[in-house]
Amino acid sequence: MTNKKKLTFEQAEEIRYAYKMNPKISYRDLEEIYGVSKTLIGEIINNKAYTEEDKESEAKGFGTW
Repeated sequence: MTNKKKLTFEQAEEIRYAYKMNPKISYRDLEEIYGVSKTLIGEIINNKAYTEEDKESEAKGFGTW
């Protein structure tokens, strides 16, 4: 699956929370629920994507090229 959908920061937090509360949930399950790649799911869970710094940068108008 390709990453065609852009998530909100709230959805990224939902992904982190779902994985934290149920570590048996698979990246594939989350991929199907949110419509993004397993790679992106892993990056979100490991705080390499959709971080607080990203959120702050977007709010300031940076990173929205």
